[in-house]
Amino acid sequence: MPEALQQVRDDLGEQAVILNTRQIRRNNRFNTGEDARVEVMAALDDSAAPARKQVQPAVRPSAGVSRLAAQRYGAHSVVKDPVDSLPPSDAESVIEVPSQEEDHGVGDAGVQGAKDLERVMRQLRYMQETLARVERQGKASTLVMTDALSRLIERLRNMGVASSLVENISAGALRALSGDALEDREQIGDWIAGSIAESIPACQHIRIGKKRKVIGFFGASGAGKTTAVAKIAAGFALKRKEKIVLVTADDRRVGGLDQAKAFAHIIGVDLETAYSEEDIASVVDRHQQAQLILIDVPGCGPNDQAECERQHRLFTAAGVQEVHVVIDALNGYEHALDIVEASRIFGVRRLLFTKVDEVVRPGAMLSTVMQSELPPSYMTVGEQVPGEIEAGDMNKIVAQILGRVPERQNT
Repeated sequence: MPEALQQVRDDLGEQAVILNTRQIRRNNRFNTGEDARVEVMAALDDSAAPARKQVQPAVRPSAGVSRLAAQRYGAHSVVKDPVDSLPPSDAESVIEVPSQEEDHGVGDAGVQGAKDLERVMRQLRYMQETLARVERQGKASTLVMTDALSRLIERLRNMGVASSLVENISAGALRALSGDALEDREQIGDWIAGSIAESIPACQHIRIGKKRKVIGFFGASGAGKTTAVAKIAAGFALKRKEKIVLVTADDRRVGGLDQAKAFAHIIGVDLETAYSEEDIASVVDRHQQAQLILIDVPGCGPNDQAECERQHRLFTAAGVQEVHVVIDALNGYEHALDIVEASRIFGVRRLLFTKVDEVVRPGAMLSTVMQSELPPSYMTVGEQVPGEIEAGDMNKIVAQILGRVPERQNT
């Protein structure tokens, strides 16, 4: 028997699968060993072996082997033992080989192994292509990155522009510019300024029409919200002679009401207090002739959800049409995004930056506008009331970031 199995593997290779073995004996009453034959049925899996070796029936007399090679996908295979002395019943064997649909045994492992290997090879090819592409892009970027572009990109980082925005600007410049343009700082700066201008929302400050406008202001404590409200009120009341009403709902800050009264006196406008939804609805209803009503509420941190919801109810009761999110420009990009996120509870929103005159790295302001996609409204540039407030034109901030500082004009 061992010699027979070895002969099968010699002829078919190591991939051969032994399907069945049986011992065939002639009609010998003594059952002597020399008259015995061994029948071995073997299969060669197509998925495991790329080329099938055609096996011719052969018998080694010493081993007494009747060898049958069954092809995996044949319907039936009939192989005759070349030993003429065997009787027909033993010399001719019919092998029933399962079809592809019926086979669940011998070839399944080989088929699955081939599929796994093919999948691994596909993944390896994909990884090779990806690495090659990244390498090509890296080499290209290295070749075109110029000293002028590198210096401007570094300036953007130093001015506080968010890293993701800097990377996008750098990649865009490399795609859009070439040759001498990438060596010219002015041309690169022009392209950056123009590209940002196309990407940021336009300034949308308060506009008064025929209908009364009710505006709310939301922001963290100490952001300069009350001062910003007074500056806006002064601009409309003193310069444009509009009918303005200030409403304060700040019942938390010590001295908040006194500050609001002082501003109202300086500007010459009416001041109302309202700390509940009913009160604020009544105040707004009383001032039907006012052209602009500005509502100041307590400072609210980004984690104070209960206060945010209370202010939302106040604004809803007052019929607020838009909310200006007041952001202290000195507090940086991450804090600004937290305030913006907290303000999502409100409807129409604008961004109002305070203390801009004290900012050394204005890139955080630009990044906040681009990330939030909210239009800026105003920027305060000092504490004086009236005055020291500008339209929220981000193009001026971009110019400052690029080293092209424009002259400020108060509104």
